[in-house]
Amino acid sequence: MKIDDSILIKFINNDLSKSERYKIQLLINNNQKIKSRINGLKNLKNVFKEESEANMKIKMPESL
Repeated sequence: MKIDDSILIKFINNDLSKSERYKIQLLINNNQKIKSRINGLKNLKNVFKEESEANMKIKMPESL
């Protein structure tokens, strides 16, 4: 089974079927490289979320 970032993102977001999630979980547990990629994607997701929240607090000026 080929693992790319799109499949890992679906795994993080719980967008896979139960059997696919189980297969990916086994691969993550057995392969340190995949585990580090999943951690990197989770960290990236958290950074985007924090930046999005910070940007929502910034008010646009009425005139530029």
